Amino acid sequence: YVFIEMSQEMWHFEEDGSMLLEKCELFLQELFLHYSGKMSPDAEDKRSKGIPTSHVVSIVLYGRVIYDDAQDGEEERAPLSRLDDGTLYRDFYKVAGIADIVASAHQLKSEICPQVILDLTPSPPKSIIHDVALELRRWQSTVFLRTRPDGSQKLSGRLANAHESPVLEAMNLALNSFEEHWIDRDLQRTNLEILILTAGTSYYHVEKNLLRLTTERMLYHGIGLDLISLS
Repeated sequence: YVFIEMSQEMWHFEEDGSMLLEKCELFLQELFLHYSGKMSPDAEDKRSKGIPTSHVVSIVLYGRVIYDDAQDGEEERAPLSRLDDGTLYRDFYKVAGIADIVASAHQLKSEICPQVILDLTPSPPKSIIHDVALELRRWQSTVFLRTRPDGSQKLSGRLANAHESPVLEAMNLALNSFEEHWIDRDLQRTNLEILILTAGTSYYHVEKNLLRLTTERMLYHGIGLDLISLS
């Protein structure tokens, strides 16, 4: 699973003028090229060339929207939640795409016989990156546009900061699907991993009990976590 945290900081600019949202798109593209072994085909070392592996990657966008009052976020299909300090919020999750990264036979042979030419067929297809990029840019309009009971629509709420995002809740969504990972296991793929991209500093305000539960579940199933800060 690759979780992309959609917080206010994602629309901040770096010193070179690039937006963190753009850095996120570039990172995903390089990540897929690395795991398909096509990052730099002419490179001599494996680190620069990439490692041809097989993965099924689910890309999920998640974020929290905070509302000033209950009428702002009023919507029949999704009730509001309330934090301990009384702040009203609603969490959003969206599957942006599922990428099947497959190492070709030519790539696997090249690990043993360097003279074999690499297969340069895109894996995953470039359309996956394009679809994810579109979902990233549509996020604000998707979560801010609310439907009133009378059918009219309005924009309401604000994106939470990175340290307020529901990172543990997102991780537990992936852990739920890993509960019975040994049933009908695909032996061509090994290991279970959660990758989180954040525009913040990787520090969060979380509930202690939920943190303990998440830690126990990850240790029990042997699941790794990579928390990557784009800032």
